Amino acid sequence: MLYAGTQAAPNLADLVTEGRFVAVALRTPSELDAPTIERLCAALSDDERIRYGRFEQAAKRVEFLLSRVLARRVLGAILGVAPAAIRWITTPAGKPLLADDHGLAFNFSHAQGYLLCGVSRYGAIGVDVERLGEYKAAIARRFFAHDEWQWLESLDPQQQARGFYHLWTVKEACIKALGAGLRFPLRKLPVADADVGTSLGLPWHTLPVDPLARAAVALRLADPARAPDAGTLLHVDLAWLLRGRQPGIKEIKVS
Repeated sequence: MLYAGTQAAPNLADLVTEGRFVAVALRTPSELDAPTIERLCAALSDDERIRYGRFEQAAKRVEFLLSRVLARRVLGAILGVAPAAIRWITTPAGKPLLADDHGLAFNFSHAQGYLLCGVSRYGAIGVDVERLGEYKAAIARRFFAHDEWQWLESLDPQQQARGFYHLWTVKEACIKALGAGLRFPLRKLPVADADVGTSLGLPWHTLPVDPLARAAVALRLADPARAPDAGTLLHVDLAWLLRGRQPGIKEIKVS
């Protein structure tokens, strides 16, 4: 479903309550003008502004800035507060947690022009997005389980990159949901060649973010019996992120 013009866009707070998760995705530009950067930086914490200034490449700075603003705008829309008022802490393993207990879990990811933010009221959440690159055989052999690596080697060469990033994004989303950090051994997270599955008790889904990317969301449900049956993926227009406008939001149910 596509929401455009004056048509009412979906209410994020309602979607998070009604579904297991909401994932919000969009593409980003490599550059922003100075007034836009100044306006967006006002929503960051002092520490985030310092980190923003340390990036040498403009594209990396923009990606970092927009990933934080996206998380703040999504959380602010759900909680009914300004993006700048959102405060979160980071665990030693790198997992972000809201500073105040709102019964809401979130996670975000960014990679080469793609942004993804996931939220849930039903337990911890992890998301990952990666732009498709080449098949990394050495990494697969070193970090994936033996049967996973053999499966990748059995694929046609043109399918190996897709298979590799499928395994990688699902595994990283699961690790983020666990809050374990990337030191967790990837080979101990078995992942099937499917759009939906379960690894170590964590239900996961792949997400149709873009043909040139792979993305996944994983949940550590507090009570699987009470969780709704479906989630939602929202493709949002960049104007929503930059100016709060909603000229186009595509909603995809993920069951």
